[in-house]
Formats: sequence, C-alpha cells, structure tokens
Amino acid sequence: MQRSHRTPLCLTALLIVNLAGCDEPRTATPSEKAAMAKAKENEKNAVKSREILGKTTTDIRNQETEVAKGAVVAKNSEAVRKEAYSPSKQYISAIDRVAALHIKHAVDLYQAETGAYPKDYDEFMKNVIKKGQPDEIRLPQLPYYQEYSYDAATHDLVVMEYPDRKAAMEKQAR
Repeated sequence: MQRSHRTPLCLTALLIVNLAGCDEPRTATPSEKAAMAKAKENEKNAVKSREILGKTTTDIRNQETEVAKGAVVAKNSEAVRKEAYSPSKQYISAIDRVAALHIKHAVDLYQAETGAYPKDYDEFMKNVIKKGQPDEIRLPQLPYYQEYSYDAATHDLVVMEYPDRKAAMEKQAR
C-alpha cells in the first residue's frame, strides 16, 4: 500500500485553517469603540513613573515656558529637612545640587571663553549642553514630577516641579 504525497500537504493545510480560523472578523459595536477610544485617551494622558537610579537626561526646558504650563520651582532641600529620614528625597536633593553645580561650571566656562553668558535658552542648549554632540552634558534623571529648566536671567539650572503630575499619579493609585 503506497501513501500519497498529498496527505501531509492536506494535513498541513487543515492545521493552518484550524489555527487561523475561518470566522469573519467581528466588528465592534459603537459602545465598544467608545470604550476603546476612552481607554486609549486615558493611557495617553496617564502619568507614568520613571526610573531615576543610574539614568541620565539632556532634557532641559525653558523656565519661562514651564512656568506658563503650571510648573513651580522645586524645593528639594527643604523637603529633606522637614522629614527625619527619607533616602529617596535625599538622593533627589543631592542630584539636584550636583546638576546645578555642574551646569554653573559649564556656563562659567562658556562665559570665560566667549566673554558673555548665553543670551537665551536656545544658545544655552546649543553651546553649553551641546545636545546630540559627542561632548553633550548629561544630567541625572529626576522623578516623573520634576524636570530641569534653564533660567536665562540668572544663568542657573532650576528644577521645576509639576503639582498636576503628582496629583494625577495619586489619583491613578487610588
């Protein structure tokens, strides 16, 4: 009795059809579509925590723009003094101060070389931070509710805090 060569081919075809299925794709009802759209919108607007240990960033924002968005100057060192023992806040306060000193030194070097401080945020990013260049300055990553910003008037790096991000994260946690 001889086996046909078509038998394995037919079995393979049947297996593929079985796995893939033959049903028509089901269309979502309007209420399901609305629920999916709302879930996507919530995910897009969700505040996400981020890792900070060992992470760096070159994301430094314009202070004037960030204040207009509702950001306030962070008081990390005051938060550390208020709490008896808070290693995470102490770490954040320390990286805040180290980053500010690093940028102050870089701005002072720029001023010594050119005879003037950066006139605005764009000049600061291009000539001091040098984002995207091999010698760019990278700063330690801050928590999700804080960002670095540059104050062009005082030539200082400032940490801005976003109260709305904190409130949104607390609301998500509930």
